[in-house]
Amino acid sequence: MDYTKYRRDIIMLETGRRETQSGQEAERGYLKLETGNNKGALRCVVQKLRYGKPGDYLFKLLLFGKRGEKVLHAVVGDLVINRQGYGESYFRFDPRDVDGRGNSLDDYSVAIVAAASTTDIKEPLHPLLRGVLREEVVPASSETALQEKKTEESAEEARSLGPDQETESMQGAAVPASSPSIEENEETTPQADSAGSPYTGEPRKKYNDFYNKHLLHFCRYTGQVSGFYEKVNPFEEDPTGAQWLKLLNVEEIPLVSPGARHFAKMHRHYLFGAKPDSEGMAEKYYFAVPGRPVNEDQPDGGLSGFTHWQPFSGSEDPMVGYWIACVDAKSGDIEEY
Repeated sequence: MDYTKYRRDIIMLETGRRETQSGQEAERGYLKLETGNNKGALRCVVQKLRYGKPGDYLFKLLLFGKRGEKVLHAVVGDLVINRQGYGESYFRFDPRDVDGRGNSLDDYSVAIVAAASTTDIKEPLHPLLRGVLREEVVPASSETALQEKKTEESAEEARSLGPDQETESMQGAAVPASSPSIEENEETTPQADSAGSPYTGEPRKKYNDFYNKHLLHFCRYTGQVSGFYEKVNPFEEDPTGAQWLKLLNVEEIPLVSPGARHFAKMHRHYLFGAKPDSEGMAEKYYFAVPGRPVNEDQPDGGLSGFTHWQPFSGSEDPMVGYWIACVDAKSGDIEEY
């Protein structure tokens, strides 16, 4: 893989169960991986992460993979978690040699967060969260190796950290997750365009599909990490049937809509919604930006898809509400509401 080009991937870390035995919300998290210019950075965010009594265990981020017939593992480093089980840790690495043994990012395919005893260095690690870094069949022996692997570093007392702090390390790395592929649609074009210019007859590439896939990638990822955003019920009567989140990072709106970005910046937020089908899978996505039901507040005059307006239930002013755009969850097309 060429690590000189910039790439960013998000890897979800999950337990495979929704609740713990005590009835509390299950632990979860995600990895944000960035590579470029032969350098790498990894941010690991976890939530509700607990194991054993406080102080008896610290948490480690590890990678597993396979090179030929050899199962590989690498310790990225320790995660700093506060008493509530929240933490955000930051690591730097060399993507060409993530473990000091000549193995690159592409050799690893699974990330695991595990608990390590601070009182018994011979106690095996306990896997808590798992994430697939790239779509590839990983031998079961890698999971077994985790159970058998002894803690490689001296046990040290777990430290407390607020969610807004972070630590840095030069040890370890991660592997880019398989982002939605960006394929180019090739279609045979006519022998001349509208101006009559002749073509060579070879298929001409069209890149419109990139924008739809980029939009769907954002929507699906936001749905996966919905627990990290504020859930809201903005409408008293909502024909969309969507479940809504309030997002504050207005710079990341994936829609090509200068008007939506303008009003989101003005009000410092926008809403993201997803409508589930009978099986719980998203069939429609929605973006909503604050505005009055007047022409000057409608993003781009409706040309970017913001054609439906709904009043905000939390205001006594009937002019306060949101303009809404609808996205098909299969095609990524922006549709009329």
